[in-house]
Amino acid sequence: VQHILENYAVNDLRADTDNISTRFSDILTVAENVAKEMSQSDTVINYISTGEGNNPLSGFVSSLPQIEEIRIYYENGLAFTDSSYISVTDDIKNLSWYKRAKTDGVPFWNIISVPSEEAEEEEKYYLALIEPLTAKTGETAVAAVIVSPTAYQTAVSPINYPVTFTMSNGVVIYSSSDFRGILDSMYVPLYENDEASVLQDNFFYGSDYTVTVPFSTGFTNTEFRIYLTVPYTDLTEESRNVTLIYIWYVGLCLILSILISILLTGFFTRRINFLKRQMNKVTGGDLELSDEIKGEDEIYELYGLLKQMVNSIMFSNTETTEAKLQAETFRLNQVEAEFKALASQINPHFLYNTLETIRMKAYSNDDRETAELLKVLGKFMRRSLSVKDGLVNLETEIEFTHNYLKLQAARFGDRVTYNIYCEPSGEYMILPLIIQPLVENAYAHGVEKVKQGGYILIAVKYAGKDVIIEVTDNGGGMDKQTLTSLREKIENGDTSSGKSIGLTNVHMRIKKYFGNEYGMKIFSELGKGTTIRLTLPRETGTETEE
Repeated sequence: VQHILENYAVNDLRADTDNISTRFSDILTVAENVAKEMSQSDTVINYISTGEGNNPLSGFVSSLPQIEEIRIYYENGLAFTDSSYISVTDDIKNLSWYKRAKTDGVPFWNIISVPSEEAEEEEKYYLALIEPLTAKTGETAVAAVIVSPTAYQTAVSPINYPVTFTMSNGVVIYSSSDFRGILDSMYVPLYENDEASVLQDNFFYGSDYTVTVPFSTGFTNTEFRIYLTVPYTDLTEESRNVTLIYIWYVGLCLILSILISILLTGFFTRRINFLKRQMNKVTGGDLELSDEIKGEDEIYELYGLLKQMVNSIMFSNTETTEAKLQAETFRLNQVEAEFKALASQINPHFLYNTLETIRMKAYSNDDRETAELLKVLGKFMRRSLSVKDGLVNLETEIEFTHNYLKLQAARFGDRVTYNIYCEPSGEYMILPLIIQPLVENAYAHGVEKVKQGGYILIAVKYAGKDVIIEVTDNGGGMDKQTLTSLREKIENGDTSSGKSIGLTNVHMRIKKYFGNEYGMKIFSELGKGTTIRLTLPRETGTETEE
């Protein structure tokens, strides 16, 4: 934060220095405009040549506070009462700036000395724009447009820090600080960088920041430089104050943190000790928890779990007592249960024997068709009731499905025909009862309403690494909405509607046993029949015939 604030302060100094350089540049521009106007007019030269008429200088400086005065240096020997007109002496001719004006003939900025009006005072030095004047008749003079020091003071008046205004060679033109000695002997160190720069440490006064900005005017293209100097203490005062504020804040936060930690530690310690006493009571066999802990923290949750544990213990004790009372009743009922189990095993055998008796009577009465149907029905029911978990071979499942088809053929007669096509070996192992539900669905929802020409095809064939079982009928089929709804129910295992339970059971058994990449798919088109396809792995843990 200190560095950021100091950078902000330095940037403000840069902005102030830029503003000052702009003001100084405006002052110098006024002097250049006056000199340019004089050089383009013969009024001053004509006045010097003849000495007649009105003094033209008053018109140039009367309304310009930036101009201290205009001095005209001439060599024609005339005498003027106006002190602004100075006859050139040998001493003046030997001045470097006068020689340059006569030789180069172009305007330039220079520091000149002006004698003091009071004899006891030394000469004063001013920044002046030297402008050679040449009349059409060939007469010459040199004008010095002197800039007013008051204008400098006005330009730097908003700034409370020392401002120094120099030439490009380091000669001090103006300084708002206390060292205003003889200007032609006052220099500042030259800085190599021509751009705006920040100079630190002992440039002018010791521990300070000095911002320097170069600028030039368009008329003479002369470079000047502004220096703004600020002591470190002023520049870093705000950052020091912010640092102190942060230190106070951090200290206050530390003190508050310690106090809050002490209060919270005491608060939680009391609650933990209370929880400890309650747990000791439970350990001693006292299950009466009368006190309560209020709040929403973890200790409150632990106390709630302790109460649940006590309630569970009390409930377990009650259940144990009831279990002892029921144990004897259970033992007495066990014999009765064994007898019922035995009876449930006898019932299927009784059914098989009864069907066989009826079949034999039909056979005795020469009703061979009925006898054959009873025989098929007996095999079908015996197979249905004897199915256990695990895999069965394909031959057994095909035979079971074939018996079901025979029973349905007795019902539908010539209205429905069927065909079974099988590529894999009869030893191929599959889940039991996965083909018959598909055939039953084909009869119930496919060809049952067909009056003639109904057809069911059962095909078992290879498909790469899979075995495909398809049951196809030429019944009424389904529209897209019904088909989509049926697919979703089967895929989600939804049997809440009481429909398609057999198909859903087959699909879920296959996925559970073989994996999610296997299962059932249904294809149907309204008026064109339905195909139900089962996909199984080609190898199910047993040898298969290619």
